[in-house]
Amino acid sequence: MTRGLSVVDPTQWASNCKGVRDYHDPPTHYIDIHYRCNACGQQAVFSATEQKHTYEVRKQHINRRRTLCPACNGEHYRLRLRDREMQRRWLAERATLRHDRVFVEEWLLVLVAAARYRRGVNLGMIKRLRKLL
Repeated sequence: MTRGLSVVDPTQWASNCKGVRDYHDPPTHYIDIHYRCNACGQQAVFSATEQKHTYEVRKQHINRRRTLCPACNGEHYRLRLRDREMQRRWLAERATLRHDRVFVEEWLLVLVAAARYRRGVNLGMIKRLRKLL
């Protein structure tokens, strides 16, 4: 099986990468990185092309590695957006939303589902929402 290759251009890396060893002695090429998704266990690939885009265009830190497959990453992103939307509504309408069972149940489901994909889920809010039910 041939591995994907993409030429490294460290001049395009984010400025906060300058203290990293690879910045001063960079590899010549990105190569495909095979990994297992932390959420579903499926095999996935962080391709050389995706790495080049991640590090040189999106300016993500060069030590950043993928831990979720594309499907789980997409679901995690959707849940984060929904959680933020619900947080905004909560801040604006807390007095009425406390009594809205549908809203509370939905937000609780979002937070519990998000826990599958990341650490640091707002356990305090999960506990508060459960009390409201």
